[in-house]
Amino acid sequence: MKDGTIRKRSTFPLQLFGFHYKSRTHSSYGNIDVLQAACRQEVWINPLDAQKRGIANGDRVRVFNDRGEVRLPAKVTPRILPGVSAMGQGAWHNADMAGDKIDHGACINTLTTLRPSPPGKKGILNIQIWWKSKKSKPPSPGRFCAPGAPRFANTTTFKTLFLDEHSELL
Repeated sequence: MKDGTIRKRSTFPLQLFGFHYKSRTHSSYGNIDVLQAACRQEVWINPLDAQKRGIANGDRVRVFNDRGEVRLPAKVTPRILPGVSAMGQGAWHNADMAGDKIDHGACINTLTTLRPSPPGKKGILNIQIWWKSKKSKPPSPGRFCAPGAPRFANTTTFKTLFLDEHSELL
C-alpha cells in the first residue's frame, strides 16, 4: 500500500472485524450491568485457528497489534471463517493510560488507526492474539465504568494471535 500501513501476515495472521452487538447500540447501554452479564464482550475465533493456538472456548486472550491491546474471553465458534476473528463494536474503553495502556473493556477502536476508512470500504484489522492456558473468570459486571476498578492481573503466561490492518481493500 502507498503508506506502508499493511502489516506482514506472518506477524499478524488473523483479520479482525467488528459487528453491531446485540446488547448495545454502538456504545449506548455499554454500562448496564445486566446487559454486561448477559452478553459479555468476546472475540470470535474459528475452531481451527483456536486449536492451532491452544485456545479453548472461554479462555481469556490478549488481542493486539502495533496500535494497542485488549483482553477479553474467546468465543470458539464455527460461525466464523478460519483466518478471521471478530469483536462486537461499542465496548467501553477501560485502560490505565498512565500505566500499561491495556484495554480491559475490549474496545475495538483500541486496535484501529485514526485514519478513516474510505467510504464503501470496510476497515479490517490484522491482529495477534495471546491466550493463557487456563480459563479465567470473566470480569464482574459494571467494572468497566468504575474509576479505579481493578485491572486484569498480568500474572499469567499468554500465547499469541496477531491481527494486521487492511483498511484499503478493493
